[in-house]
Amino acid sequence: MKTTVPSDPEGEAAEAARVAAALSAFPGVVEAAVGFVDDISGDRRPVAWVETSAQQAVDHRELREFLLGRLPRDVLPTRIVPVPRLPRTQDGKVAVEELVAPSWISASVHSLRLLPDSTESRLADIWHELLSVPDVEVDEDFFDLGGSSRTAIAMLAQCRAAFGVEVPIHRFFEKPTIDNLANLLKDGSAAHSCLLGRGHSGHKRPFFCVYPGTGVQGLRLLSRLEPERPFLTLTPHGYGASPPKIGSLDELAAHYVEEIRGVQPHGPYHLAGHCASAIVAYEVAARLEREAETVLSFVGVKAPAKVVLERVQGSDFFVLDELFGNAEPGSAAKRLESLLEEETGHLRSREGQALAFARMRPVLADLYQELMSTASVAAGYEFDRFMGLIESWAWYVLEAAGHSPSASSFPVDVVTFPSDRRDLSADWRAVSGRPPVVHVQESIEPFESTEFARWLVDLLDARDAEWEAARPQVP
Repeated sequence: MKTTVPSDPEGEAAEAARVAAALSAFPGVVEAAVGFVDDISGDRRPVAWVETSAQQAVDHRELREFLLGRLPRDVLPTRIVPVPRLPRTQDGKVAVEELVAPSWISASVHSLRLLPDSTESRLADIWHELLSVPDVEVDEDFFDLGGSSRTAIAMLAQCRAAFGVEVPIHRFFEKPTIDNLANLLKDGSAAHSCLLGRGHSGHKRPFFCVYPGTGVQGLRLLSRLEPERPFLTLTPHGYGASPPKIGSLDELAAHYVEEIRGVQPHGPYHLAGHCASAIVAYEVAARLEREAETVLSFVGVKAPAKVVLERVQGSDFFVLDELFGNAEPGSAAKRLESLLEEETGHLRSREGQALAFARMRPVLADLYQELMSTASVAAGYEFDRFMGLIESWAWYVLEAAGHSPSASSFPVDVVTFPSDRRDLSADWRAVSGRPPVVHVQESIEPFESTEFARWLVDLLDARDAEWEAARPQVP
């Protein structure tokens, strides 16, 4: 594991001080220190060390819940490590350089209570390699340990190779622990689903969002703020094995309706769509309304109401376009970005897409190898599955451009950000037949924002309350 110490006094050091102050406010914590390490994907993440009182025991799960109420999710420490005493320099300051040394981390974390040859122990070895954590408890949350949707894909691919069992990612996300994953591997069977979810046991009405990727970080943030409401995403392809063949956007919407009814047979429903996926999300909502169901809310997040094919550029056809922002010159991602722009005209037709992807295949193969080497999005996926993911999104963009939505009677809320210059209000009014309510959020990535999460939780509660108040009272 590569280890580093904070080197940016205006960034990491300030964040470390903020987290340490929050930790020190918890009963039983004498003092806390925070340092940064680089995980397997190259992301720098905070790790916290806490010196605890001999007179008062500290429950570390309660401590993490305490932090969730005081800090944004993206600054929470990946690990909270108890130590008998924090090491200090000669002038009495905490020696963070010593804390980030691997020997301190290995010596301080609770050992794994597992049999050497058990399924759980083998899974712990996989998590150790992917997450750069020395020890894992069977009930620890994969994402609390620093995992992401990318590393989850890589981890499940390694499980498939090691155990010969395909575990759909939506089943793992329901309870992302070694204990649950071991049971899924022993069961050896799980049906394909496009649904990923958190909080299935909540008593409030579920929230369904169609999302280009997994949306797992947003799901976790929302479920932390409102544990009584299930939050689920519908991926455009399904991340499990053998997804069903879909021939049109209408067929995709019908498939999503079937998946939604499997969780919630009847309305009222809460639905949303992120970016271009909002178009099929709106069609899902309209289809449910045509089937005599009530849609209490539809939220379009950074969402166009239509796709104008003549304006779609090459990178819009690529589902992993976030890779281009930090791509280095000469990398496969940077070369692919240029190729996509060259192929824009061909990507705007179904026949042209097949030829364009055939020409881009060698560069996509290089990108696939780059991603595997960093345990990124496609790590562990066979190349053909990776190509299927890429081609499916390009197909979806083309289908969305040719889709003509119908008017609806349910409320439409549109979320945008200050620098977005698109007239989303006019477009959604033209589609739905009624003016939408536009909400401006400061974050360009709303699903990673605590402000947006709180706004959405409040909106859903308000819509539920309005519905209950309007229902006829039963004597």
